[in-house]
Amino acid sequence: MSRLGIMTVQEINEEIRQKFQNSSLEDTERLLAEKEAHLDCLVTASSAELQEFKDGLKKLTRLQEELRDVGHNLQTYQLDLEGVKGSWLPHITTLVGDINNKFSQFMANMGYAGEVTLNADEDDFSTYGIAIKVKFRDAQRLQQLTAQQQSGGERAVSTALYMLALQSLSTAPFRCVDEINQGMDKINEKKMLEMLMETEGSEDSSQYFFVTPKLLQDISYSGSVNVMVVFNSPNTISHRRFTMQRCLKRQKERNRN
Repeated sequence: MSRLGIMTVQEINEEIRQKFQNSSLEDTERLLAEKEAHLDCLVTASSAELQEFKDGLKKLTRLQEELRDVGHNLQTYQLDLEGVKGSWLPHITTLVGDINNKFSQFMANMGYAGEVTLNADEDDFSTYGIAIKVKFRDAQRLQQLTAQQQSGGERAVSTALYMLALQSLSTAPFRCVDEINQGMDKINEKKMLEMLMETEGSEDSSQYFFVTPKLLQDISYSGSVNVMVVFNSPNTISHRRFTMQRCLKRQKERNRN
């Protein structure tokens, strides 16, 4: 009986009697032997292993708590993200649309085509950017403005018109553009200046100052255009002796000779 954990007959209760009621002595001893063999197969953990197990449980509990916190924070950040996006993205979209309208108009006035769009990933703000697409030939489709796709002159035209489109969205009494025809061929130079005189030469538009190292030929300057030539040299005559009319008269005399 000691093998069953029973030291005296009085410890045999009704539960034990019912459990072994239909068992012979041989059956009971065989079952007992099986249980003892099973018990012998169990490996008893050392104190170090037991401590490692307890530490693992603590770490697991801590990580589960951190995971819950991260999930809660993620949900909060997503809500904040949607709120921020909702407050500024519509304004950005509208602004880019206004730039596109002006840029497309300028390109069309010069006989080309172009558009400005907003590149936007749903959640990755680092990918947001402005995409400029242009077309300079009828057989082409709109292509991204890059250093490889277009020629230097085409890039100069696209860049100049994009800057003018940006300027047109702000109110200013006058604007100064330095060498806007830099890198353009003669045809595009002429188209650019004629387009600007047509679109920006009205009385209700801003006053433009175009700084250029040369005066374009074969252009019919409108009455709203004033040409000012700057002379800067140690040998330059005094402004009191200099008039544009005298210079033009002298040049005409030289041309006749």
